[in-house]
Amino acid sequence: MLVAHYYGSVVRTLFVIAAIFILVFSTLFGDILPWGIHFKSMSILALLLLAGLTNPRTEWVMIADGVAAAAGFIMVQTVALGRFAPDSVTLFAIREIAGLVFMFAFYFSMKTVRAMELHQIGKHFRPREFDAA
Repeated sequence: MLVAHYYGSVVRTLFVIAAIFILVFSTLFGDILPWGIHFKSMSILALLLLAGLTNPRTEWVMIADGVAAAAGFIMVQTVALGRFAPDSVTLFAIREIAGLVFMFAFYFSMKTVRAMELHQIGKHFRPREFDAA
């Protein structure tokens, strides 16, 4: 069921995709996040935890989603650009795609937080609602 102005389902899907992406492509092509196996495992579990907690009623979870997406984007992009020359072009492309996933997750989580702040979750647009009185 779709809830107006709620994009948590999109964020949830993007977090699961990011977790699978990190797990599978790190195994096949090298470290997407080069900070060790424990960090990678904790990152995957954190993404899945947030995906599981995401719902249209809890604003703090959407804020946490935004923070996690921003952190993921910064980490992946920093590694992608910092290790462009020594790593393969394939690994650079994989990191860039992961960065895009986190970027979209950040965007949709912030759209949901904004809608929550404005009490628009579940409400539909009414024609002429913003016309001058």
